[in-house]
Amino acid sequence: MKKITEKQQELLNFIKWYQRQYKTPPTMVEIGSVLKLKVPAVQGRIDGLEKKGILSRKRIYIIKDYLEV
Repeated sequence: MKKITEKQQELLNFIKWYQRQYKTPPTMVEIGSVLKLKVPAVQGRIDGLEKKGILSRKRIYIIKDYLEV
């Protein structure tokens, strides 16, 4: 497995904690707020972890019910 940076590890630790606590992943804004980062910095760290195969953003959420007419 590829090595991750301390900053990536900090992000990963927060995401793991958040998911255990709330049963859903945090938003970019929530991550930025806690880690005191702007959203582009959060995206960069997530991109790095995704490239290393540590996490994936691909997840489908149903935002509201949709009835086909």
